[in-house]
Amino acid sequence: MSRNYTDLLALVAGVRQAPTAATTSSNGNSLVRAGAYNVNGQRSVFNNFMLDGMDNNSYGESNQGFDNQIISVPPDSVAQFAVVTNNESAEYGRSSGATINVASVSGSNKIHATLYEFLRNTDLNATGFFKPTVSGVPFVKPRTIAISMAATLAAPSLKTRCSSFSTMRACGRSPARSLSTRCLQRTS
Repeated sequence: MSRNYTDLLALVAGVRQAPTAATTSSNGNSLVRAGAYNVNGQRSVFNNFMLDGMDNNSYGESNQGFDNQIISVPPDSVAQFAVVTNNESAEYGRSSGATINVASVSGSNKIHATLYEFLRNTDLNATGFFKPTVSGVPFVKPRTIAISMAATLAAPSLKTRCSSFSTMRACGRSPARSLSTRCLQRTS
């Protein structure tokens, strides 16, 4: 589980994680591609991601290991999330898989702010009651460090009588001892 709103697709009937997002390394660590879900038997590239009614699809030929979306919206910026899997109306006529429609958060008349840090660490992970052994060697948990930090700010503008919402997110993941920053994104 991650802090990605597309993980909620697994709760929809007829949806399963794409085989390309299965375990891909020799030590059993899972390298998951965000948004890679097969819907009603279709490949994950046949899903249609929409952000505030606009096309948000990554049309790259070699996006293996990358997101199927151009803008991966932080979960704090999602106001509404809808999945249409079949019997779509004409407004969703592009995809044979699913249409994932995301509405982003708008500003407010009062100042609201959030700040968080989401940490996954090997020392905090459970191993379960039955620990497997391989040739008499005791089980060692795979080393994982994942940090996601974010800040959001919703504020009114007194001059223009408008409101704005802004999000900043930084995350890093490292199987080794050093933590390398791999994503830094900002949405306004």
